[in-house]
Amino acid sequence: MIFYIFEHLWLTSCQILVFSALVLLICYFSNKNSAKFRYWLWFVILLRLFIPDVAISNSINQVFPENSLSIFPETFRADIQEKINDNLSKEEEEKFLFFSDKTQKAQKSRENSIIYIWLIIVLILITLVITRVITKMKAIYSCSLCQREDLNELLNHYCQKMRISKPIRILSSKNQFVDSPCVVGILSPRIILPDYIIQEWSLSKLTPVVLHELAHIKRKDLLIVWLQSIAQLIYFFHPLVWYINQKISQEREFICDDLAIEYFDNRCKDYARILIEFTSLRQRKIFLTSLTLSFSQKKSFLQRRVVRIMNIDYIVSRKMNKTHFLLLGFIISSICLFADEGNSDLKQDKKVKVLEERVKKLEEQVTRYAVRNQKISEQQFKAKERMRQDLLLYSAEKLQEIENLYQKANQNRRNEQANGNLKQLLKKYTKSNRAGCAILYLAQMSQGKKREEYLLKAIENYNDCYYGDGVQVGAYAKYILALYYKKTFEKKKGDRLFRDIKNKHPYAIDHHKQFLCDLIE
Repeated sequence: MIFYIFEHLWLTSCQILVFSALVLLICYFSNKNSAKFRYWLWFVILLRLFIPDVAISNSINQVFPENSLSIFPETFRADIQEKINDNLSKEEEEKFLFFSDKTQKAQKSRENSIIYIWLIIVLILITLVITRVITKMKAIYSCSLCQREDLNELLNHYCQKMRISKPIRILSSKNQFVDSPCVVGILSPRIILPDYIIQEWSLSKLTPVVLHELAHIKRKDLLIVWLQSIAQLIYFFHPLVWYINQKISQEREFICDDLAIEYFDNRCKDYARILIEFTSLRQRKIFLTSLTLSFSQKKSFLQRRVVRIMNIDYIVSRKMNKTHFLLLGFIISSICLFADEGNSDLKQDKKVKVLEERVKKLEEQVTRYAVRNQKISEQQFKAKERMRQDLLLYSAEKLQEIENLYQKANQNRRNEQANGNLKQLLKKYTKSNRAGCAILYLAQMSQGKKREEYLLKAIENYNDCYYGDGVQVGAYAKYILALYYKKTFEKKKGDRLFRDIKNKHPYAIDHHKQFLCDLIE
């Protein structure tokens, strides 16, 4: 049995090389994507380590020919033996075959030794983990219930808000093994806080700490931590497993940061300030996953979390979209395809071809997705550059007045007051970027010839103005005007504008981040 398990480990180790490369490629082209998406990509690969093959021994024979690891494979021996029968005496033949069999036995013995060494190391690591768990359990039993009433009320409030039905308790610890907040217990979760934090920190500072730990409990992350630990024990020899575990742990902390900040009223700066305070805490070096979830991590990773949260492009909850689910489905189906090995070479070849086609389609899809995101980012960069030009033309007070007029109109675009605000902005600040947005809004609020007049002015005088989301006023005005001409049966004018958009504004977008050229088609 142990030999079949080791064969499975060998085959799986080869497969995760392919899947890890694929996931790295996806993450490279979509580094701004949801942390949930990246987390699930790596987690699916981790699950592959535990999926048994339908026919392990047959799978090994398909990947590696029988006895391919031996110095003298059977086919090679048969050819040699045929030549021996023709050219050697019987005594010489017996000597040669004896040497060949002896060499094969030595090779088999070495293979068995590798398996037994692996098994011994696994048992040693299991012993170390059990010892560490016992040590941690002793530290947990030495903790006492938190007596701070306002902190317990805060915990109950956010448990209800986050819909956590299990009873959660906060424990206070003076033990040296607990130097930062952490979560323990799968069936009966507990949040352990160092005693000095409970005594010295204010409730406002403790809130993000509690929210982060509750996020781990809500997501049942401790189960995944145990699964990671088992994988790391079994595949201790594989550096990719260590890397996958590290990526899962990092993305998990990012997700819990996002969830905590969401319930913390999106106060990113306050949350980051608490993380910075933890960078000064002492960190113990450990050999394996600690089997707990801690708010405080290594100093370098804490700094990375702070930089991520304070990034100008940071979005608290970046949800998974259809593309993410398609890519995730592709990875899962590919893993299932590898796990369900066939019984014939023909079936195996068919699977390889299907996988190659899928990889090719995925590469094309990822490339298109990356190019699309790059072009949208370029449009948004042009928008920021155009807005910066207003800094040279207007003072801070005038810029504030421009923005106030625009936002008032933007809130109620259908009433007369909004119309008046937009016209006042156009008259008073004709050369501003918002003037282009204002005239386009006036066009959309108007009908008939008045609409056409506003759109033509937007194209002629405000072509280089942009909305904050990267929509170019001139290009979008052409698109709206072309649709207007189509409705008024002026097809030639509309087609001419559509051609103009394709030639001069191939990457212009609308407010839903769709290319105008795609909408035209």
